[in-house]
Amino acid sequence: METVLLVDDDQDERELLGGWLEQAGYVVEACPGPLEPDYVCVGGRTMTCPLAAGADVVVLDMQLGSDAAMEGTPGWHVLVTYVAMRKPVVALVSGEDPVHPRPDDQVTVLGRPPGEQELLAAVHAALGRRQETA
Repeated sequence: METVLLVDDDQDERELLGGWLEQAGYVVEACPGPLEPDYVCVGGRTMTCPLAAGADVVVLDMQLGSDAAMEGTPGWHVLVTYVAMRKPVVALVSGEDPVHPRPDDQVTVLGRPPGEQELLAAVHAALGRRQETA
């Protein structure tokens, strides 16, 4: 079974999206992203994430608590960490986000909040591209 790292600071969203992914047969590791008091995550300090190390794909909400607080490790830096680790990423964005990644062979961009089928299709496609380059 493939593992999805789901990074979202909204617990309700993590539970909803995580539930969809689990029902589709994925193992889900959930992470709220950088937390108070300094909003700095391990990846922000080391450019590697222990949770992502075991993940096959990452679903990342680009607007994290650190972005709202305007301190610590912003969502775009978390994205850069996962890309540097060569993990496929499904980035969730909205019009209010200050940074919008460009889709490429490693990053898929979806509007936030995604629909169930849209999210599952994006994760499946990202995993397929990962296997093609392995």
